[in-house]
Amino acid sequence: MTVGAKMRWYIKIPMKLVLSRIPFSHGVWYRMGIFKHGKMQDFSYAYNVFSAHLNWAGLLGKEINTGKIVMELGPGESLFSALLIKAHGFQRAILLDVDDFSLPGLDTYKDFAQWLSRQGLHCPPISGSATIKEMLFSLDAQFLTCGLHSLGSLPDNSVDFIFSQAVLEHVRKKEFVNTIQECWRVLKPGGICTHVVDFKDHVEASLNNLRFSDQLWEADWMASSGFYTNRIRFGEMLQIFEKQGFEITVLDKTEWPIVPVPKKYMQPRFRSMSDSDLKVSSATIRLYKSDNRNS
Repeated sequence: MTVGAKMRWYIKIPMKLVLSRIPFSHGVWYRMGIFKHGKMQDFSYAYNVFSAHLNWAGLLGKEINTGKIVMELGPGESLFSALLIKAHGFQRAILLDVDDFSLPGLDTYKDFAQWLSRQGLHCPPISGSATIKEMLFSLDAQFLTCGLHSLGSLPDNSVDFIFSQAVLEHVRKKEFVNTIQECWRVLKPGGICTHVVDFKDHVEASLNNLRFSDQLWEADWMASSGFYTNRIRFGEMLQIFEKQGFEITVLDKTEWPIVPVPKKYMQPRFRSMSDSDLKVSSATIRLYKSDNRNS
């Protein structure tokens, strides 16, 4: 069982604040069941997630992917997407994160390549690769780990498809608008983004994060403690996408039957929001950059 799985939010948060100051590697925390960054180390999960994003983007057919470049925001603890992207006929992959959280060794990627082959998906052979770097080179994949700075280094109109799985909520609030602006810049006219966004807190799958002031929640020491979410609500996020110029389609939305935390316990700016906005717990969103607009 994950450490602290049944603890209440007011115990988990102080505990994680303390634990995050212990100088263990991410791999050590992962093996302890703490500070995990998703499930992308599971073969079937990674395959199903990527297949879902391709379906939402209309890119399931390998013949239409030739020459296209794909960028994943936040690959987290595995680089399986590099193999998945190549196996689905795309030209190149860009995997972008704020640090290197990847955990699997080279043998795991070779096992995943064989697993994909059994599903009828083949990528360039990586059996001869001696390092992760060599494997990425053979797959024509880049792994960039400086977040917004790395994103800013990419050329204008250079990416056909951008996707993320429960990542946008983790982008620092102060960098969120710039991140969306940069995604718009690098996306080609006619390009598509698909994002699954989790609007729940990451300590109790509720809205306990809305109890804290911006000054406290956005402090660097708080935001670097393994449970940070930017607290941008569903309606706010759609407004940011729309202001940037994206055409928006909400493909799916899940809601709590009632707002899970009474408004009286929330900070004033959240109390003023509608119940319908606060009840959104997750959403799948497709963004389209019209080829009729200037980039």
